[in-house]
Amino acid sequence: MKDLRTRTTALLLAGSALAMGGVAMVWYWAGAWYAVVGAVLLVAGLGDLALALWLNARVPAQSGPEGLVGKRGIVTEGFAVEHGRCLGRVRIGGEDWRAQGNPGQCTALAAGQGVTVTGSSGLLLHVQADGKQSQEVPPWV
Repeated sequence: MKDLRTRTTALLLAGSALAMGGVAMVWYWAGAWYAVVGAVLLVAGLGDLALALWLNARVPAQSGPEGLVGKRGIVTEGFAVEHGRCLGRVRIGGEDWRAQGNPGQCTALAAGQGVTVTGSSGLLLHVQADGKQSQEVPPWV
């Protein structure tokens, strides 16, 4: 999703440049050749802008816990059973989150353990161990 937003931003910039170039050619230079090239640039730029806006509207916003589903992280504070739930803290993308693991995996979710986000409830992430142990923060955190 992030890659598509980057592409649409590039399309917006290119479309704006083409449209401005087209207007400049039609407005400032006389002659049939400049008018034709300027009109083509203007139409191409406006079409590019319309495509970029259409693509950007199709991409849902990915923020908060919903945008973290499928991401990998690392346990920063070991999980323990609290009020019948397996709770702890994880770091994902440089941010610390409260997380809940499966009750059967609670002892396996120690500090340094790699996890994958499977869902969320409010600001509480649901995670499961991914079987990778790390004492250092991996590059994907």
